[in-house]
Amino acid sequence: MKIIIILIILSGCVSQLMAEPIEVSLKNEVHVKGIYFMLKDVTDSGKLPEHLRELVLGRSPTFGTVRTTDKNHLQLMLRKSGITSEEVKITGNSDIRITRDFKKIDRFTIQKNILQFFIDWGKKHGREIKVQKINLSGDVNVPDMPISWNVELNDSITHSGLYRLTVNFEASDQEIIPLRCSAFINVFGFVPVAKSRIEKECVINQSHYTWENRELDKYAAHYPASDKDIIGMVIKNSQPAGSIISFESLRSSDAVMKGDYVIVMLNEKGICIKGSGTAMENCVPGDIIRITLRGSDKELEGILKPGNYVELR
Repeated sequence: MKIIIILIILSGCVSQLMAEPIEVSLKNEVHVKGIYFMLKDVTDSGKLPEHLRELVLGRSPTFGTVRTTDKNHLQLMLRKSGITSEEVKITGNSDIRITRDFKKIDRFTIQKNILQFFIDWGKKHGREIKVQKINLSGDVNVPDMPISWNVELNDSITHSGLYRLTVNFEASDQEIIPLRCSAFINVFGFVPVAKSRIEKECVINQSHYTWENRELDKYAAHYPASDKDIIGMVIKNSQPAGSIISFESLRSSDAVMKGDYVIVMLNEKGICIKGSGTAMENCVPGDIIRITLRGSDKELEGILKPGNYVELR
């Protein structure tokens, strides 16, 4: 009988211990690094299980400012996560001051990286780059954690040499802080230049052009970089002597222009029926193209194949 009574008492004590809430105390001052602050940041969280330690309570303050939170807010966030005060008990100060740690990247370091970007960009496209000026608003504040960054070239304003850039600073928690700036640069490179006037729809061969080192007013990718990029292509519009031949002025010899003659094919149960038609739009092989059959105004759709063939769908 005594043994049974002792077991009952011990069982009651264990149940009472298991029912005891986890007690955590609030901190007075908190410094966080990430874009969000968590329960582990604002409490003495050693007793908390991992899933509670990582509970997000809110967004961290902007750099150089202070955000305050209190016990009521924390209890509300816990309740929203399905955790009651019987499970977690919060003690300590009512108000918590939260600041976010940050570091500065100075403008000279940013300029140095932008210069290196243009050097690498020029080498990649076989161009010579001369940077005249980089426009920056100043230093940049970033989270006090490992940072990686890259430079993106957005677009250029033709003839002025002004290029828009975005420098993306990415923190280890995947937060991205963009810095938009611009640079005045001169781009030089060897490009194809018309030896004499090239007529519209002419198929280009080596007798039509020569390579000259010119200052360019567009991205390097706008211009052919070798003979294989241009030989066999078709000039869209007449090109005067001495003018630079860009990709914008060329089209594939397999391309079909609006109004071009096309051969229409219909494959039905192993039988191929052919006819003729007219392209209603500009397309290259692989595109879906609208055509009309000769002697009819009815529009049909098909897939353009090499050789001006259109396979009806």
